[in-house]
Amino acid sequence: MPAAGHREIRRQQRRRRVARPRFFADRSNPLESLSAEEVFSRYRFRPDSIIYITGLIYNSLLKSRRNQALTPMLQVLTCLRYLATGCFFREVGDLMGVSVRSVGRAVAGYKSSVNKGR
Repeated sequence: MPAAGHREIRRQQRRRRVARPRFFADRSNPLESLSAEEVFSRYRFRPDSIIYITGLIYNSLLKSRRNQALTPMLQVLTCLRYLATGCFFREVGDLMGVSVRSVGRAVAGYKSSVNKGR
């Protein structure tokens, strides 16, 4: 009968769990808050060029079914930040406010979009 006692303890532990409040990261568009010079120094492209690049690969970046998916613009900016700095995914993620996996998906999405154009 020890298994029944163990199950009861697990039920009590589940009841005691306190729900954590959900955290939503601020994922505003950096092009709206930065000057053109700041955008160029961070991403090595002018804002109008970034918008043009996003427009070229927009449809291939929309195929996510994730709950809090990155917008196509933020995916492009994350990839450009990685390409401009050559940092590790963790540093780029910290700078952009996204996870390491999101940086990896953004870079992989960019690479697959470029290869489709060939």
